[in-house]
Amino acid sequence: KRPSIQAAMEEKWINEGYTKKRLHTISHKNRLNPEEVNSSVLAYMTKTLGYSVSEIIHTLTNNRPSSLMAYYYLLLSKLTRSQKGAKAGKRLESSDWT
Repeated sequence: KRPSIQAAMEEKWINEGYTKKRLHTISHKNRLNPEEVNSSVLAYMTKTLGYSVSEIIHTLTNNRPSSLMAYYYLLLSKLTRSQKGAKAGKRLESSDWT
């Protein structure tokens, strides 16, 4: 039988080199709540890609691996990167003139 994650984390050989701090597990959220879905990405996917709002929300809240879920996270990543780039550009612009 396979050990649980907790049991594996307690094994001596896994913790080798981590004498100061013991390893611990990190919990990741698996599912989104409907309120957490990015409205800009949702609008883009419904208008441009032709998915229905209910189909997108159902897939994301049930954490079903699919092309729809991949599209959502790729678009969200692209949006986040472009927003960070825009903020950095504004800071650079304002610092150039002062």
